[in-house]
Amino acid sequence: MRMRAVFLPLMVLLLGTLLTACGFQLRGQAPVFATVSLTSTAGMSELAQIIRSSWQAQGIHFVSVKNSDFKVQLLKESNNHYIMSGFNSSSSTQQYQVVETLYFAILDKKGNYLVKNGQLSASALATQNNTQQYNPDLIESLRSQLASQLLWRLGALKA
Repeated sequence: MRMRAVFLPLMVLLLGTLLTACGFQLRGQAPVFATVSLTSTAGMSELAQIIRSSWQAQGIHFVSVKNSDFKVQLLKESNNHYIMSGFNSSSSTQQYQVVETLYFAILDKKGNYLVKNGQLSASALATQNNTQQYNPDLIESLRSQLASQLLWRLGALKA
């Protein structure tokens, strides 16, 4: 039993060292791009603003369409909620799954499509009762998740 107490931590340390040595990296930061242009259709100004502020915090610079390395077009945003559990006899609470979906396109400097009909989704569970709607910050949180997902998608194209 004593040998096992010494052997197990040693093996964990060895495994951690091997993973670090081979370049394994958990999450990390999204790659930074030189220049990006962001365009959106009418009615998507809130999502576009969240994407701009999130990406600027990551070091992304926004420029005009003609000067950008990548052109990101936000085509459409949809918000759906699905009933997960209904009303019961003891309470009037209902649980929803809220799904925020972004449709987008990404073009290169020459105007060639890198992603033509892209789609990203983020979802969360929300509880609603008779007296209140679900948390209004929920949609903003889902939009922030979409901004991060879109940045990672763009990073995969650059790599």
